Amino acid sequence: MLHSVLRHRIAPAATRIMMASTAAGAGRIPSPQMMASPLTSSAAIIGGANAMGFGFSLATGSHYHLDLIGTGIFAVVALALRGPGELRQRLSAYAVAAWATKLAG
Repeated sequence: MLHSVLRHRIAPAATRIMMASTAAGAGRIPSPQMMASPLTSSAAIIGGANAMGFGFSLATGSHYHLDLIGTGIFAVVALALRGPGELRQRLSAYAVAAWATKLAG
């Protein structure tokens, strides 16, 4: 079953992706080190916001900003990683950003 799924669905999709990236990159496929995954990018953004919030907490002794940073950063990540993909991908990112903004406010 798994082998069939790999052979009939994933392999053709991977081939289309490779062909598109080769055409866009003039025959060059970017190395994994050059392309940050969405997971890596979102972890970096959230980690940076948490570090900033931690520094602010240490400096001021206040914790009122934690809700704003903790939920607001989801809006930042959603918009930063929305990508140029399909319309439904962008609409989903905007919906997550609106939801996070509502929670932060």
